[in-house]
Amino acid sequence: MKPINLRFLFSEASGALGDLGTFLPLVIGIITINELSSTGVFTLFGLFYTFSGMFYRIPMAVQPMKAASAYALSYQLTPGEIAAASILIGIILLLLWSTGAVKWLIRYTPRSVSIGIQAGLGISLALLGLRFILKQPLAGIILLAIVFILLRKNLPAAFIALILGILMGYATGARIPQVVIGFYLPEIGFPGITDFFSISALSMVLIQIPFTLTNAIIATSSLSGKLFPENKKVTAGNLSITMGIANIFSGSLGGIPMCHGSGGVAAHYKFGARTAIAPVMLGTLFIFIGIFLGESGLEMLKILPAAVIGCLLFYSGIELAGTFKDAKKDETKVVLLVAAMSIAINPALGFILGVLIDHIIRHRYK
Repeated sequence: MKPINLRFLFSEASGALGDLGTFLPLVIGIITINELSSTGVFTLFGLFYTFSGMFYRIPMAVQPMKAASAYALSYQLTPGEIAAASILIGIILLLLWSTGAVKWLIRYTPRSVSIGIQAGLGISLALLGLRFILKQPLAGIILLAIVFILLRKNLPAAFIALILGILMGYATGARIPQVVIGFYLPEIGFPGITDFFSISALSMVLIQIPFTLTNAIIATSSLSGKLFPENKKVTAGNLSITMGIANIFSGSLGGIPMCHGSGGVAAHYKFGARTAIAPVMLGTLFIFIGIFLGESGLEMLKILPAAVIGCLLFYSGIELAGTFKDAKKDETKVVLLVAAMSIAINPALGFILGVLIDHIIRHRYK
């Protein structure tokens, strides 16, 4: 019998935790402020994570849809409006796949634009990480240095940083939450008809779709192809289908809009994940939190210090921004423009301007 490779398992576990910096702030915020069920949100994320790992066979990320989540938090949308938006997003993604629009989009997206979107998103994540670190500067700097050393030595950096961060939190007086173990199930609750026609729900859909097309589909398929060239399952069509179905289920069972993401894939990879084991591990953890811990599971996750979240975000962003080095000399101008627009405004505008300018440059020098 072949012995279990503990170093490999620790590396996968560390990689599984690498994307928590993006995941936790949005999920904790939306459950708390928008009054969603912790059981429904965590269970659905767990199921989608587990399925994504088993289907794609790589450390595929599952994240809250950032633009949609930020809008829901800022304008305090109701659970019904969030559910309706999730279902509508799912339907739109399936329509884009069934009409072939997604394949057309990938086929005609210049390589420079794809690299620029990834670089811009990476820099944005790193800057967000620094903002979290500045909330606890001393602990943040110490963790940055420790994680840097751990990464250089190919040790499970995210796993160790998480443990150190929790110990730092306890040392500085963080309250140990009371964990109540029980058995909880997501509630089936289809949103009302009026929720689908709510201005807030429709606005949430409209601001999210461009981000999903650029980050969750274009950038994710491009990065996955670079990191796992032998894998043929991570295609624009498959990403559209899995996100579409997941969001329809999520909206029907008390969840929130979910997507894949290039930043998440980069985070899992940066911190050691190389196989489907990482997302299956994290998915199983989320299912356990949702079904057996319920609302107390949310309280348990709140003890993670801002410095830990910031550290994970920073190094994940640096990994994703590193795609810039793949740009050829004649692509640099477009890459820089797209990255700058993605950071300053949003990736959708960067995408549109990048495609136009790339076309103009190529047409001029024909």
